[in-house]
Amino acid sequence: MEEKVRWTIQASENLEEIFDFLERTNSSDYASKVIENIYKKTEILNQYPKIGQIELRLINRKFDYRYLIFSHYKIIYFLDGDIAIIAMVFDCRKKPSKLKIE
Repeated sequence: MEEKVRWTIQASENLEEIFDFLERTNSSDYASKVIENIYKKTEILNQYPKIGQIELRLINRKFDYRYLIFSHYKIIYFLDGDIAIIAMVFDCRKKPSKLKIE
């Protein structure tokens, strides 16, 4: 099956930040497992790209942003044709005002 999920630079950087934080506060094994599970969560988008709910904080943008939840992380994406573009991975424990797509 053709991969229909792509990651932006911002989303990849978010994952690096999450990994670094979890590695410092827990362990590298735990950090790796969380990142792996975030990736696994997005695999559903290959078959069901519209499964995520609309992200109301990002309404009235060029794209309709949607999201999936894994643990306390919000995986924000939009559709470009039949490709799901992961725009950001947001830690929901942060202030909602920090939810910004560059």
